[in-house]
Amino acid sequence: AEDRLQLCERILAQLSEPHLLAGQATVSTPSLGMAVYLPGESLDSLRKRADGAMYDAKRAGKACLRIAASASTAG
Repeated sequence: AEDRLQLCERILAQLSEPHLLAGQATVSTPSLGMAVYLPGESLDSLRKRADGAMYDAKRAGKACLRIAASASTAG
């Protein structure tokens, strides 16, 4: 799980760096949600958990990462 977390943190850092857009430096503050596939889980369920984690990150503030709870603890 640590490898996935480090990868997401690197993605978040890279996306948060200034980028040139139409000749101007533009900074974005992305929100990332991550879900780890659970054995037997449907793709739709995995996507919904990741989507929920992303919206949790958006509510938490700028440039945040949230990891979805497992299906058994999502309640």
